Amino acid sequence: MGRPGEGQRDGKSVLCPMYVCYGDFEIRCRPHVPDSAATILKYANKNLCERQRTTYCEGCWERCEQYLAWKHFRWEDED
Repeated sequence: MGRPGEGQRDGKSVLCPMYVCYGDFEIRCRPHVPDSAATILKYANKNLCERQRTTYCEGCWERCEQYLAWKHFRWEDED
């Protein structure tokens, strides 16, 4: 595993600040739930996992449901 938001991981471009690492069927993100170690997204097949990673982790991460959840919980704490 590496640090989130570094820009390169496993030879792939990754820009999302929530991203930690990925495998064939899962993507691991920084947690948005307090006192948890990680949020792990598990997929039914490699193609779905790859699509999520290329679409959101490398592309429009600002629209990713995990990033939006983290942002929502972070804002609640600041008020």
